[in-house]
Amino acid sequence: MAKRTKKQENTQEQDNQEFFLALEQLERERGIKMDYMLERISKALVDVYKKEHEGVGDNVVVLVDKEKRTVRMIVRRDV
Repeated sequence: MAKRTKKQENTQEQDNQEFFLALEQLERERGIKMDYMLERISKALVDVYKKEHEGVGDNVVVLVDKEKRTVRMIVRRDV
């Protein structure tokens, strides 16, 4: 498995920051609550993943940490 480089981690952190800044901007300018948008985006990510990967069932979860400004998708698998 390839190791992550520092540049990739920084880019991902920057992407996360930009994502949350965009959600904050939507909330200020349009009045759309960030929690609502995060809920809708999380549901969309799960739906698309399930569509692309048949048989996944309810084992897909999107975890959002607003304090750390991270979004992670986890697929639970039985081994």
